[in-house]
Amino acid sequence: MTLFALAYLALIAAGIGTKVIFCLYTWARARTRGAVLLAVLLALATGIALSYFLTRIGVSRGAVAPSIALRFFSLAYAPVVMLLFTLDFAGFRRWLNLRVMLALLLVPTLTQLALLTNESLGGMFEVWWLEKLAGLTVVQYTPGPFWYVHTLYSYVMVTVTLAILLWRIRMLRALARRQYVTVLVGALAVVVPNVLYILVPNGPVSLELNTIGTSIMGVCVWLAVFRFNLVDEVLNARSLAIDHIQEGIFVLDQHQMVVDLNDAALAITGRAYRDVLGKPMSELLGMALPALPEDGPVEVSLDRGGQPRSYEVRLSPLFGRAQQMGHVLIFYDVTQRRLAQEREVALRVERERNRMLSYFVRSTSHDLRTPLSVISTSLYLARRAEDAGQREVRLANAEAQIARINQMISDMHLLAILESDRQPTLQLFRMQELLSPTADYIRAEIERKHLHCEFSMDGDVMVNADPGLLRPAYQHLLQTAVEYTPEGGQVWVRVLRATGHAVLQVSDSGPGIAPEQREQLFEMFTRADVARTPSRSGGGAGLGLPIARRIAEAHHGEITLASEVGKGSTLSLALPAADEPVPAAPAP
Repeated sequence: MTLFALAYLALIAAGIGTKVIFCLYTWARARTRGAVLLAVLLALATGIALSYFLTRIGVSRGAVAPSIALRFFSLAYAPVVMLLFTLDFAGFRRWLNLRVMLALLLVPTLTQLALLTNESLGGMFEVWWLEKLAGLTVVQYTPGPFWYVHTLYSYVMVTVTLAILLWRIRMLRALARRQYVTVLVGALAVVVPNVLYILVPNGPVSLELNTIGTSIMGVCVWLAVFRFNLVDEVLNARSLAIDHIQEGIFVLDQHQMVVDLNDAALAITGRAYRDVLGKPMSELLGMALPALPEDGPVEVSLDRGGQPRSYEVRLSPLFGRAQQMGHVLIFYDVTQRRLAQEREVALRVERERNRMLSYFVRSTSHDLRTPLSVISTSLYLARRAEDAGQREVRLANAEAQIARINQMISDMHLLAILESDRQPTLQLFRMQELLSPTADYIRAEIERKHLHCEFSMDGDVMVNADPGLLRPAYQHLLQTAVEYTPEGGQVWVRVLRATGHAVLQVSDSGPGIAPEQREQLFEMFTRADVARTPSRSGGGAGLGLPIARRIAEAHHGEITLASEVGKGSTLSLALPAADEPVPAAPAP
């Protein structure tokens, strides 16, 4: 045996020993993703190397036949296992189901049947023989029909594997890219000698390159396992954690194209994996990066299977090789939190509504009790009065309180109408027509307090308005002025035009309203300090001014209050004049 033959066999033996060590090391980490398939692939590679070793030292057909069976067994199944390992390692685990694996293993299994029946059928080799080359035994053969099927199928499997590896390499971070490159080089180291064997079937080149290819594959496996942590549990655990994390993670390149994503992100898109990679985010979710700040989250709402989901989206730059390579988008599902917040807001609104309703019931009960008490007393005194004049006074007082109760009921009904967002029925209307007639209960209060009322008008001031709503607004403004004016005081009512608006002003000589109470007067069920209200009734139910403001806003107008403590107050109702364009009614 020549020195070359001894070196060649030593190299194959070293490769066999190395592969056995790698196979055992990988199998010990069987729980790690891809470890089992990699161990099987290494075992098949060991079988290929062992078959070459046994063939090279064989001296007869009987001694070489088992090694040929071992070689083609390993060669038949190795490309399929390599593809399955690549699918698993590249994140296509959903393809690793029983139906797919059985389909992929069909041709390798038929290859074994062809080998078993080759002596009688000649399916794999029509004839085969032994030759000596550089002191080593070499098997030569004439291919049979099924040999071409086996060879074509194997190269299809290898081509698909290489395509997947190349496709994944271009979108991975540095460490994972090195893993894929080493696996790719190892696969090519085995494929290239086989291609040369087909092109140059008889010659020493195939013998030498097969040995070199096997050695290169061993080096690549060593690098992948020990240098780049191919089956490292921590690294794979990190990958599994990212795949199974609840937050959706999108990795984008500099052109905002999706280059990677986890399972949660895939579920957000509602598409298949192959339909997402390489697509822009604007096409997948209608989101553009310029609209997303890098200094804080943005909340978005997306439709998933007909159900709206709320997400908090965070954008972070992705750096590599000292430059920005893209972005990472993280989607936090905050739907439950948003629903909880909405339920909390609804609960607070309901509590506030109940509080206001309770306050309204108490206030209304008090406001109804007062006039009813006056009516009861007046009727009692009227029945016992001997003087007809006194009797008439008592009855008139009772009638005034009945009118007041009717007004309170009308206010409640009007408030219900305004709360229903009913739009006003506009028509051309003179503001002067609001000034008469004055409500009986207000006129009675004016006469009782001996107030001096002065009315002035600035010609015909026209508005487009709903008279049925404006009259109650004016009556409430006048009632407020009357209630806050002491006996013998004055009330001024003016209708004028100012900068395209029709203005109704109601002023009084009352004590004025403190600044901190002015805006509160326009809140529901809120009344000014009763101690400063000269009216015997102690004020209304706290609905007058809020109703008046809502009526003004329904007409695209406003109500303002100007007051000075000790000198009186002025309430102004301003509406667009009729010769100005009338805006459309506000949407409900």
